[in-house]
Amino acid sequence: MEVSVLDSVIVFSNESPIEIHGGEGGSGPLFWKRFVGAPDMHADWESFEYARLPNGGVIGEHVHDRTEEIYFVTKGKATMYLDDVPHVVGPGDLILTPLNGKHRAAVDQDDPEWEFIVAEVLPPEVLHGESRSDAAGVDRPSKIVSLGDGDAGGLAEVFSGAWSAIAVDSIPAGDERAFTADDAEHALYVLSGRGTATTELHSFELDEGRGLAIPKGGRVSIAAADSGELKLFRISVAL
Repeated sequence: MEVSVLDSVIVFSNESPIEIHGGEGGSGPLFWKRFVGAPDMHADWESFEYARLPNGGVIGEHVHDRTEEIYFVTKGKATMYLDDVPHVVGPGDLILTPLNGKHRAAVDQDDPEWEFIVAEVLPPEVLHGESRSDAAGVDRPSKIVSLGDGDAGGLAEVFSGAWSAIAVDSIPAGDERAFTADDAEHALYVLSGRGTATTELHSFELDEGRGLAIPKGGRVSIAAADSGELKLFRISVAL
C-alpha cells in the first residue's frame, strides 16, 4: 500500500539507549539515544535526542561551533556550567546554548540521575555563511528558562536558526489536538500521561518516554486518554 504524505510520522521511545564513556571528555557513562536526525526531516534540524547521566557523571566542557542546542530537563538535577558560570538545573528547566556557546555539566554523587531531552538546529551562519543580525563579533548569551505550560518565547535573543517554538503542551483528559507540518516540523516527547496519536492510516499509543516527529506535510491528531492530562514537550522548526 502506498503511504500518502499525510501519513508521514516517525515514532520513537527512550528504551534501550546506548552507553557512552568519555564523550566530550566527560566521566562515567552517558546513556544516549537519537530519536530523529537531519536526514529524517526537511527543516534545519541536526538532531532530537534523549540523554541520561547517572549520579557522579560528568559531561565535559565543549563549545558549540556548528549547532545551536537546547537541553530540557525531565528528571533529576545537575550543575550546568554555561560559559564557566554554574547553574543548578532541574525538571522543567530549559537551557539554551547559542552558536559558539560553551558548557559542561556534572551530577553530584548524592543526587539522582539526570535525564534530559536534547535538540540541535543548524543556524544560517553554518548553513549559508550568513552573519548574525546583531553586531559583528558579538556572541549571544546562553540562557536558562523555567518552562511551565506554554511557549518559551524570546528565542531570537539566543538563536538565529529556524526554531519556531519550544513549548510544553498540555492536552486535557479526553481532549484532542491536531498537529500539522505545513509551516514547521515538530518533534514531541511525552512527559506524563497517556494518549493516542492518529494519522490518516495508522494509530500509535503514547505514554511517558515515547514520542513522535512530524516531517513536512505530516498530519497527526493526538488525543489524551480519559484517565488524565497528556503533557508533551515540543520543538517546532520552521520550514
